Amino acid sequence: MDIRDCSGCIVFRRNEKNDLEYLLIRRAERGASWGFPKGGVEPNMSPRASAAKEVREEAGVLCTPKEKLGQYRFVKQESLQEVQVFVASYDTDSAEWEEEEIRKKKWLPFEKAMKKVDRYQQAFLMEAHHNVTRGFYE
Repeated sequence: MDIRDCSGCIVFRRNEKNDLEYLLIRRAERGASWGFPKGGVEPNMSPRASAAKEVREEAGVLCTPKEKLGQYRFVKQESLQEVQVFVASYDTDSAEWEEEEIRKKKWLPFEKAMKKVDRYQQAFLMEAHHNVTRGFYE
């Protein structure tokens, strides 16, 4: 089975009330699951840079990846996907959002985000939230 190298980001921000929120995306069609922006690592790009590019393309958000939290694997269309997960701080919305027509995005507090993502992503979200709330990325 082929292994596809992927990377993605758990993006966090503080809203106007200073509440912590996390970025989730999904395909626009009904029934699609929520998750964090991720995709294949681009040739000639580091996994970190490629993860930030995926956030811009899939969510229309510019971010700064901080640290690698780890990685996980899953099978998609008979191919093994190995995803490197980074935590990233929100910078601003991008002037361009390539996948706006096919994606939806939400900013959710930790508790609500935990209910939307799968068990693989929950583990990384918990670690990111632990680090963010302790000021590791300030």
